[in-house]
Amino acid sequence: MEKGTALHKQVMLTRLILRLLILDGTLPLNLFLLGSYFALAFWLNSALLNALLLINVVLVFGFMRLSYQQHSIFFKMHNINKLHFSCTKVILLIVLLCIENGLILWS
Repeated sequence: MEKGTALHKQVMLTRLILRLLILDGTLPLNLFLLGSYFALAFWLNSALLNALLLINVVLVFGFMRLSYQQHSIFFKMHNINKLHFSCTKVILLIVLLCIENGLILWS
Protein backbone atom coordinates (compact mmCIF):
# COMPACT_ATOMS: atom_id res chain seq x y z
CA MET A 1 0.00 0.00 0.00
CA GLU A 2 1.52 3.31 -1.09
CA LYS A 3 1.79 6.15 1.41
CA GLY A 4 -0.35 9.19 0.71
CA THR A 5 -3.15 7.36 -1.09
CA ALA A 6 -6.75 7.66 0.09
CA LEU A 7 -6.77 3.98 1.10
CA HIS A 8 -3.58 4.41 3.15
CA LYS A 9 -5.02 7.49 4.92
CA GLN A 10 -8.23 5.65 5.78
CA VAL A 11 -6.32 2.62 7.09
CA MET A 12 -4.16 4.89 9.27
CA LEU A 13 -7.26 6.66 10.62
CA THR A 14 -8.85 3.29 11.38
CA ARG A 15 -5.77 2.16 13.29
CA LEU A 16 -5.65 5.43 15.22
CA ILE A 17 -9.29 5.23 16.26
CA LEU A 18 -8.96 1.57 17.25
CA ARG A 19 -5.98 2.44 19.45
CA LEU A 20 -8.00 5.19 21.12
CA LEU A 21 -10.90 2.81 21.73
CA ILE A 22 -8.63 0.14 23.18
CA LEU A 23 -7.14 2.71 25.55
CA ASP A 24 -10.62 3.88 26.50
CA GLY A 25 -11.86 0.36 27.24
CA THR A 26 -15.05 0.62 25.16
CA LEU A 27 -13.73 -1.28 22.13
CA PRO A 28 -16.46 -3.97 22.00
CA LEU A 29 -19.23 -1.38 22.07
CA ASN A 30 -17.75 0.72 19.26
CA LEU A 31 -16.20 -1.87 16.93
CA PHE A 32 -19.37 -2.60 14.96
CA LEU A 33 -20.14 1.10 14.49
CA LEU A 34 -16.65 1.94 13.30
CA GLY A 35 -16.54 -1.13 11.06
CA SER A 36 -19.75 -0.16 9.31
CA TYR A 37 -18.66 3.48 9.09
CA PHE A 38 -15.34 2.65 7.44
CA ALA A 39 -16.95 0.08 5.13
CA LEU A 40 -19.19 2.90 3.92
CA ALA A 41 -16.13 5.15 3.70
CA PHE A 42 -14.28 2.73 1.41
CA TRP A 43 -17.39 2.21 -0.71
CA LEU A 44 -18.13 5.90 -1.35
CA ASN A 45 -14.62 7.46 -1.27
CA SER A 46 -15.55 11.08 -2.01
CA ALA A 47 -14.15 14.50 -1.05
CA LEU A 48 -17.01 15.02 1.44
CA LEU A 49 -16.17 11.69 3.02
CA ASN A 50 -12.52 12.62 3.50
CA ALA A 51 -13.56 15.85 5.24
CA LEU A 52 -16.00 13.94 7.46
CA LEU A 53 -13.31 11.40 8.34
CA LEU A 54 -11.05 14.21 9.57
CA ILE A 55 -13.91 15.75 11.58
CA ASN A 56 -14.71 12.33 13.01
CA VAL A 57 -11.12 11.76 14.13
CA VAL A 58 -11.01 15.15 15.88
CA LEU A 59 -14.31 14.46 17.65
CA VAL A 60 -13.34 10.91 18.61
CA PHE A 61 -10.06 12.28 19.99
CA GLY A 62 -12.08 14.75 22.04
CA PHE A 63 -14.45 12.13 23.43
CA MET A 64 -11.73 9.62 24.17
CA ARG A 65 -9.66 12.25 25.96
CA LEU A 66 -12.49 12.57 28.48
CA SER A 67 -11.24 9.90 30.82
CA TYR A 68 -13.23 8.82 33.83
CA GLN A 69 -10.28 9.36 36.16
CA GLN A 70 -9.72 12.97 35.05
CA HIS A 71 -13.28 13.90 35.94
CA SER A 72 -13.90 11.54 38.86
CA ILE A 73 -14.57 14.36 41.36
CA PHE A 74 -17.28 15.81 39.11
CA PHE A 75 -18.83 12.37 38.59
CA LYS A 76 -18.81 11.56 42.31
CA MET A 77 -20.59 14.85 43.00
CA HIS A 78 -23.27 14.03 40.43
CA ASN A 79 -23.43 10.28 41.19
CA ILE A 80 -22.30 9.14 37.70
CA ASN A 81 -20.51 5.80 37.48
CA LYS A 82 -18.02 4.52 34.89
CA LEU A 83 -20.63 2.49 32.98
CA HIS A 84 -22.88 5.54 32.55
CA PHE A 85 -19.87 7.57 31.43
CA SER A 86 -18.85 5.01 28.78
CA CYS A 87 -22.45 4.60 27.58
CA THR A 88 -22.80 8.37 27.21
CA LYS A 89 -19.67 8.51 25.06
CA VAL A 90 -20.91 5.61 22.93
CA ILE A 91 -24.30 7.30 22.45
CA LEU A 92 -22.56 10.52 21.38
CA LEU A 93 -20.44 8.57 18.89
CA ILE A 94 -23.56 6.81 17.53
CA VAL A 95 -25.27 10.18 17.02
CA LEU A 96 -22.19 11.58 15.25
CA LEU A 97 -21.89 8.54 13.01
CA CYS A 98 -25.60 8.66 12.13
CA ILE A 99 -25.36 12.35 11.23
CA GLU A 100 -22.24 11.78 9.14
CA ASN A 101 -23.65 8.72 7.37
CA GLY A 102 -26.86 10.64 6.67
CA LEU A 103 -24.86 13.49 5.13
CA ILE A 104 -22.82 11.07 3.03
CA LEU A 105 -25.87 9.22 1.72
CA TRP A 106 -27.71 12.50 1.10
CA SER A 107 -24.88 13.96 -1.04
